[in-house]
Amino acid sequence: MDSTCILFNSGMMNSSYCCSDILDIISKFILLLSDSHVRDRLKAGTGSAKNSDRRRDKGLLVEIAIMVAHTASDLSCWMVNCSSTQVLHFQDFIPCPISQSSFNVLMSMDWQSFGFKLKGGFMDDEGNAVLEWDNLTFARVDIAIHTYHGILQEWQRSEPDKYVVRKALKLALHNLKADHAGEFISCHGKKILEYVPDLAQSIAGLISSSNDREFRDECAALLGLGSGQDVSEGAVRSCISDKMARIIEMGDGKEKADDSAPPPYLFECEKLDEDSPLLDEEDGDEDMIFDF
Repeated sequence: MDSTCILFNSGMMNSSYCCSDILDIISKFILLLSDSHVRDRLKAGTGSAKNSDRRRDKGLLVEIAIMVAHTASDLSCWMVNCSSTQVLHFQDFIPCPISQSSFNVLMSMDWQSFGFKLKGGFMDDEGNAVLEWDNLTFARVDIAIHTYHGILQEWQRSEPDKYVVRKALKLALHNLKADHAGEFISCHGKKILEYVPDLAQSIAGLISSSNDREFRDECAALLGLGSGQDVSEGAVRSCISDKMARIIEMGDGKEKADDSAPPPYLFECEKLDEDSPLLDEEDGDEDMIFDF
């Protein structure tokens, strides 16, 4: 990290600050962004977790903030196009080396679900964690971890519980993804999106080449383009492409454990009622071939 862009003022990082101010600490005392408009363009996500286990680390609170600049124009004095991130770590509002357990959490996190490819990482001689990214699509990524032990006495303090750190990190990543929809798609989702243009073109071609005017009008209506009028193949393709991309982004934003929500649909058709005659048709009707 560029030393000209960092200012650690331990006198300002005391108990008068609460953990929810960590983004202000980053932006005001670390990033030194003089232009508030530049700071507003940065993408930020925060997450916090505390240990409720009374037997160990009682009162431990961990908060993590992630700040991302998509392009060099979003930066002020930051180093641009940086393929690595030096993780800033604070303990009780004071900069300090990161713990081994917290570093292990950073290395084992599923970064690809949020569009980041972790190439590797290491701890330098000063105890700072450095994460190295592969094919980073952002101009810069910064991460700060703050552990606060509350009312614990010095002799009671121990290495932060890795489960608390992991929970805070996941919450920060999910917050980043939720607040900036479509900008932090998983690596898997990005691969699927690459096929959307060709697939949309194929579907639009099948619809437009059909000799059945009623079929074309019905498809246009289901796509929300209206019926009873000539709709160009380009308009159909664009509409299908937009809907498919939106569906992929919606599915990508849901957590893996959330299986209760119904999947989104490409066509805006109503769900069949339970007493619908279509549900009583024989399975052989599924093999119906449409005349294009």
